[in-house]
Order: sequence, then structure tokens, then C-alpha cells
Amino acid sequence: MSGGFVKAIGPYDAALQALHQYLLAAEPSEAIAAELERTERLIEALEKEKKAPSKLVAHHIELIAQDVELSSHTMERERNKYGELM
Repeated sequence: MSGGFVKAIGPYDAALQALHQYLLAAEPSEAIAAELERTERLIEALEKEKKAPSKLVAHHIELIAQDVELSSHTMERERNKYGELM
């Protein structure tokens, strides 16, 4: 899931990094400073977005693991309950 997302945003990441380098090398001006600030905010936002799928996958794995444990525990309890009735 997250691999495809990260792959899809790769070109945007590369373009923002290239723009960032260009702006750093450009002649300083108010316009360049403003564009540099916007570019850095976009880079930060993209970095957060790249981390989000990993956190989501980890959370889903954790939930699945808890459900499996709960299911196993529930099944054991059910076996014990029905075993006592027989």
C-alpha cells in the first residue's frame, strides 16, 4: 500500500528538491525568499504525507494482531465452555 504511494509522489519530491536547490542558488530577493519559504513548507508537508501511510499500515497490523489474539482467546474460552457441557 504505502510503497505505491511513495513511488507516486517521487516525481513531486524530486521536483520540489530541485526547485529548492535552484532557489538557494538564486540571487537573493524578496520574491525568492517568499518562494523558498513556500517550497520548504511544501517539502515539509510532503515528508509528513510520506510518513502517514507507514503509520497507517503499522496501525492496521497492530489491530489485526490484536484481533487474532482476541479471536484465539475467544476460541479457547468457547472450547472450554462447550467442553464443560459435554
